[in-house]
Amino acid sequence: MKKRFSARYLFEQGSIRFKSRSSVVLAGALAAAFPEFSQQQLRNPVFFVGCGRSGTSLLQHLLKAHRDIAVYPTEANELWFPQTYPWRSAKIDVPVFWDDPYGFTEISLKQSSPSYERHLQAVFGAYQFMTRGQAFLNKSVMVTFMIPRMLQLFPEARFIHIVRDGRAVVLSYAKWESKKIAANLARYQAGGYDFNLETLLEKFTKHWQDHLQEIARQNKALQLEEKGRLFEIRYEDFCTDPGTHLRQLAVFIGVDPNRYGPLDLTQVKSQDYKFKSQLDEDSLRRITALMQSTLNQRGYVALSDKLS
Repeated sequence: MKKRFSARYLFEQGSIRFKSRSSVVLAGALAAAFPEFSQQQLRNPVFFVGCGRSGTSLLQHLLKAHRDIAVYPTEANELWFPQTYPWRSAKIDVPVFWDDPYGFTEISLKQSSPSYERHLQAVFGAYQFMTRGQAFLNKSVMVTFMIPRMLQLFPEARFIHIVRDGRAVVLSYAKWESKKIAANLARYQAGGYDFNLETLLEKFTKHWQDHLQEIARQNKALQLEEKGRLFEIRYEDFCTDPGTHLRQLAVFIGVDPNRYGPLDLTQVKSQDYKFKSQLDEDSLRRITALMQSTLNQRGYVALSDKLS
């Protein structure tokens, strides 16, 4: 007679142990086969919010070194937005996220359903169970505008927000997206998008400010920081003293700050110098003027010629 093994038995016996991208596929299979069991495994969930190109990938990479944090290997945008991500292959009429994040998010959430949201919870729970983490961490730069929904799905959720000088973010994001547009030009043109670099700089100037303003709005409305649910950090401060900030993050996440594996923090250096040298003076002055009030609120220095 063939013996049947439960998911718990297999994983507790160590028959299947993954900490790579292949575990995403396995987590999905486990969630589909044992949905209720997988949902129950999710605990201590933490999510990144904020604008892309702000140092989120760097921070995620370093947090992976902690032995008790189950860091999901991808941004999971295909799970958060199953009908509308990636935009270039979406069958639903939806704006590009960085052009209209509010519209994209509103339309995307309308496509969801309670059963699908339970599946999302189950996938994350399955991954945490597989990797045996005390906390679960997911980094996406597309969930900023759905914080209330996230708290409905994950009532214990906490959020990490890394803030970077908007001028560095805008240059990096514009260069990154211009490559995507060039590679899928016909699709973007069909959607009404045909931007040059200067236009993208202005688009991402607004995009950066939209993220910061939305998080500030939700922080005030939901008292996230007061309740210990929001940890904000400046990219530039983190690069100056990554060790101290990683220990602070571990405490916020709820894990032992002494449980990091080997880390080479000497390689953590701010890349902000690039916007000062790669943006021409006119472009630098223009985007600085557009975001000056937000820069001031976040303590970034005003433009002085080419910024020393």
